[in-house]
Amino acid sequence: MPLLAHSDKESTIPADGAILERAPTHIEMTFDSPMRLTMVRLTDAEGGDIELQRSDGMAPVTQFQAVPATLLPGAYTVEWRGLSGDGHPMQGSFSFEIAN
Repeated sequence: MPLLAHSDKESTIPADGAILERAPTHIEMTFDSPMRLTMVRLTDAEGGDIELQRSDGMAPVTQFQAVPATLLPGAYTVEWRGLSGDGHPMQGSFSFEIAN
């Protein structure tokens, strides 16, 4: 009987911990197998929500992209939750900074 593997996040844009010269045009996460992202949240250093426009329609994807509202210099965190192909709940986060 084959084992079902959970999806793993392979990469992000911006990279976790990146210090950027300018605001990113989009937020991206790549998974090794389809993931249905049920929540993606972008927050600033004070915990305030930043609007994201996502185009996946919550369908399972291996590459997720969302366009943020205008981002000013500062620190940001992306938090996400989803369901892997085997239905297992997954979650994670990554952060980046836009330099002054």
